[in-house]
Amino acid sequence: MSENEAADEGKKAAPSGEVVSINYDGRFVVFNCMPDDVSELTCLHQCEQNELTTRIEVPILAAQTASNVQILHSATWDLDIWLLMFRVAQQWYVRGTKFCNFEWDDANGLCIVTLIKGPDNGHFFSIIPPVSSPCLGNRYMAVLEDELSPPREKDKVPGRGPEEEYTGSFVVVNATNAALSDILIMHECNEKKAEIQIPVMQKDDISVAYPIDSATWHNDYWSVSFNLGSERKYRNSKQCNYVKSDSPSACLVILCNDNFSVLTPGSDPCLHNYYEVK
Repeated sequence: MSENEAADEGKKAAPSGEVVSINYDGRFVVFNCMPDDVSELTCLHQCEQNELTTRIEVPILAAQTASNVQILHSATWDLDIWLLMFRVAQQWYVRGTKFCNFEWDDANGLCIVTLIKGPDNGHFFSIIPPVSSPCLGNRYMAVLEDELSPPREKDKVPGRGPEEEYTGSFVVVNATNAALSDILIMHECNEKKAEIQIPVMQKDDISVAYPIDSATWHNDYWSVSFNLGSERKYRNSKQCNYVKSDSPSACLVILCNDNFSVLTPGSDPCLHNYYEVK
């Protein structure tokens, strides 16, 4: 499917049957999941019929770090267009006119653009709005036709391939519209447990990278909990596997208002896992 065909299928509608297009704002950030620094980064967002264009420009974005957060302007009925370009060593990576919508339900939330290096050393990126459908595994190219997304490794199967242990990393992203307190992130795999406590995360904060231990024949389980306003939100023992090909790049644990996502770099992510509330 071409970008133009995808755009025609993806036209946004106004909420609640509104007959006029409605403008709204959100926020976006670029996170470099890769083990390599990138230079001369530009990430540009424009809503199709909106003259306001927003860009993030960073001379150097170190491995496993984030850019500053920038406001984006969107509108119902109008498509969101993205352009991304950066350099690793002497190699440029460019992708223009990628359609990925930031919907009305995403307003006031944080959209995350991740730079990823695949197990075959291929480079691609994903766009993850806080509520609506993400655009995963977009390769860089100089034409408008979409390539197939890179193959994503599936769930672990005990007994398939060698039994190995490996170490990677993950970061925590506060994609809510408020400060969080008493954040607890737990990961368990093959009887190895990691518990990360973060006292406070301000709106749009991204944590430092924490190590993660995993194994080829064993599932990964994640638990999250935090205070948002007067509520304690939590979700326990969500299975989301972290496979060996993920380990060179950082995994993102994204905390949104009503759900959290585990964005693994090269395997199938676990998106929009809804909380329970105490």
